Amino acid sequence: MISQNATFSGDVPQDYEFEHPPGAWLARYLAKEISAAGWQPSEIDNWRDCGWSVVYSLKAAKLELTVAAMGSDGWALQVSAFDRPGMLRRFFGAKSSATESDIFSLANVAHDVLEKSSCFTDIRWLADGLPDEKNSLPRPRNE
Repeated sequence: MISQNATFSGDVPQDYEFEHPPGAWLARYLAKEISAAGWQPSEIDNWRDCGWSVVYSLKAAKLELTVAAMGSDGWALQVSAFDRPGMLRRFFGAKSSATESDIFSLANVAHDVLEKSSCFTDIRWLADGLPDEKNSLPRPRNE
C-alpha cells in the first residue's frame, strides 16, 4: 500500500488567510484535530496550486496528508509517506519515511476527525486509488 485515499462531501468555510486554492481552512482544521492524537503537524502548504498539504510526524514516521476540492462540495484526501525512495535509492539503503501501518494509523485518525464533525458526509476510503460508489469502504482498511 502506498496511500489511503478518501472522498467526502461538506461545506468548508473560507480560510482567513488564503482564498485560493480552496481547502486551507480544512487543512488547518485537520491539523488542529489530528495533533490532539499525538501527531505533530507542519504548517499548511499549497499543494500544486490545487490543494493543501500538511506533513505529520510521530516518532520516526513522517507522512503527508493532502486535501483538494473536487467539484462544488466534494473533497479528496490522501495520506501517504512523505518520502518514498525510488528503486535506486532503495538499492542504496534508503527507506520510506512511513510504514503501511503508519499510513493506516494516520488515515484512521483523519477519518475519526471527519466523522465526528457534523460538516462532512459520505466518507469513502480506498487504498491506492480514488474511492467511488463501487470501489470504496466506509473506513480505511489495512490491506
